Amino acid sequence: MKKIFFNFLILITSILFLNSCNKETATTAPLTNANVTKSVQSGTWRVTKYEDNGKNELLLFSAYVFTFESGKVMASNSINNATGSYSTGTDDSKVQFTLNFGTTIPFDEMNEDWDVVELNSNKISLKHTSGGSGEIDYLVFEKTSSIPTDPTNPNNPTNPINKDILTKIQIGNWVISLFDENGVNNTSQFNNYIFTISDGKILANNVGNKSAGTVTLGKDNSKDKIILNFGTQSPLDELNEDWEVISVTDSTINLKHISGGNGGTDLLTFSKTTNTPTNPTDPNNPTNSILITNITKGQWIVSNYTDDGKDETTDYTGYVLVFSNGQVKATKNTTTNIGFYSVERSNNIEEFVLNFGTTIPLDELNEDWQILENTATKISLKHVSGGNGGTDLLTLTRQ
Repeated sequence: MKKIFFNFLILITSILFLNSCNKETATTAPLTNANVTKSVQSGTWRVTKYEDNGKNELLLFSAYVFTFESGKVMASNSINNATGSYSTGTDDSKVQFTLNFGTTIPFDEMNEDWDVVELNSNKISLKHTSGGSGEIDYLVFEKTSSIPTDPTNPNNPTNPINKDILTKIQIGNWVISLFDENGVNNTSQFNNYIFTISDGKILANNVGNKSAGTVTLGKDNSKDKIILNFGTQSPLDELNEDWEVISVTDSTINLKHISGGNGGTDLLTFSKTTNTPTNPTDPNNPTNSILITNITKGQWIVSNYTDDGKDETTDYTGYVLVFSNGQVKATKNTTTNIGFYSVERSNNIEEFVLNFGTTIPLDELNEDWQILENTATKISLKHVSGGNGGTDLLTLTRQ
């Protein structure tokens, strides 16, 4: 009997051992700069926690995957890509992980020297304490096998869960018919704006003056969310929130935001409009321009870019530009960046306006360009700085 029982114990022990060998577990390494670097450079990562002084803002990053290599960090989803830098170091005997995405929204929220509080092969937990106010932020990366276009990702903007909302908000032009801040109606500050939404971008047109922001769709506690971010552009920065979707129809977008601080409730409603910057009676109408007729045909490259006498054309080698319906797509290899263009008039002079936001090096082209030459195959532009009087030259050539 003892022999049978002993053999039974051996059998059970063997099964448990084999199961433990087959189960993938995280390996923990000593907390050193070298081990942090080694861990992040292995595989792809997603943000599973981002808390800004007690406020859960995970939704800002939940649709992105991150890769780290040789001091460079890349964030991508099915619409947007962003590049920043990272480094490791030590401060007061604490291992630190520093992130810097420059001014790229919303990743600039991560720009900190983070204390590494937990490290293993599948998880990196970070903490930052503000030297001024003492506020504490938390950031956690976990390894993932998902890719940005994974159809099972509920935060993927192309996911069927959000597809109906995404489709409706990208059709037509919108105006703000209600902006109520905790009971105070401030709609009037947006009276002159017309909004268009496409490919993760939102364009606000105020009588020919255009401002670009970002739009992210996702879910939080099973609630559909639309995140708007215009950076520091006033008054559009008032719209920077993770808005809960109340309803979306072909003609209205009703949103609500409850402050995590004072519990105040903001209401935002977009209504479909037939007013448009392309109205034939509008002097800023881009469809009235011969330039638009030319630029929207075919593919274009930057054949010359001179920044105040310095030739920087090679910065744009490999980029192919396609212009359509106020949007310009700049593609290099497999990466596409979205910008906006318009034709406007200043002192009765037609100008070609480009805006790529903060995307490097395309942001160098963000100007209101004077048109020197306009043919079906070549467009030559000039911009004179209002500050130092420097002159920039840009030539686009059709392929």
